[in-house]
Amino acid sequence: MSFLLAAALSNQLWFSTQQDAGNYTITPMVNLDSNCECTVSIEVQRKGSQGESRSLQQSHISLEGKKERALGQMKLNISQDDRVNITVTLSNGGNIEMKKQWSSSSKM
Repeated sequence: MSFLLAAALSNQLWFSTQQDAGNYTITPMVNLDSNCECTVSIEVQRKGSQGESRSLQQSHISLEGKKERALGQMKLNISQDDRVNITVTLSNGGNIEMKKQWSSSSKM
């Protein structure tokens, strides 16, 4: 069982986030054990007093193993009433399938 745990911890997907008042800079980051020809999808859902929006971007990316890499960067102004959810999915169609979510609030 420890072998599976080590394998799960080796490939990592996370968010680097900076906040200045209501201004957020959100950068999805990845570090893989080996090189990967992957597909990355970034979905942003926003709900607020002005309505709802959804954006989805998908692209093919070549990742070098054992190197941290930013998958993009988003700069958002998020008011107290806004709810933003960002989902990043990284896949090579085989042994790598990773998904990570970031939320401005747990009320999404």
